[in-house]
Order: sequence, then structure tokens, then C-alpha cells
Amino acid sequence: MGYRCHIATHYEVKYTGGYFNNSENELLELLEKVELLDDTWMNEGREEIEVSTEAVLYLNLEDYDLNEDEKDFLKDLIEVAKTAPYAKNSGIIRLSWF
Repeated sequence: MGYRCHIATHYEVKYTGGYFNNSENELLELLEKVELLDDTWMNEGREEIEVSTEAVLYLNLEDYDLNEDEKDFLKDLIEVAKTAPYAKNSGIIRLSWF
């Protein structure tokens, strides 16, 4: 069997607004603060990050001391976890830097 090429039959990407302007460290610090970093995958350059949908759904924002920007980001992350079909099906939420 081995390693094979597959053709996507459906591919759709939509992004929310941008967060953490030029500061991946702020994002990583937030993920660590809310205990999501351990369940997070990222590529070597940290441009692509995958966060566990299940872990995001368990977040209770009231448990953390968050500023408004952090709350807004996490609320959007939770909304994607609840509503995005890919997040439900794959178990991950994709974060991309560009």
C-alpha cells in the first residue's frame, strides 16, 4: 500500500479576520495559558497550527485572566469548533499565518 497521492474532491477555505499581528509568540503564550498548547501541532516554521477541537470545546473562558483581544480570539475559536464541519469531522482547527 504505502504512501500515495490523493486528489481532493472537495476543498473550501474561508478565514476569519487576522489576529496577533506579527506576533506568533503571543498566540503560543495564549495557547499555553489556556492549556491548549500540549494538544497543538505546528509545522517547523509555525505558519500552520492545528488545535484540538475537543480541547477547544472544553474551554471555559471564565477560568482564565484574559484581555479583550484574547477573549475575542478564543470566542471565535470556540465558534469554529462548534460550527465548522471540517473541525467536527477531523477533530482539529487549523490556524494559518499569512
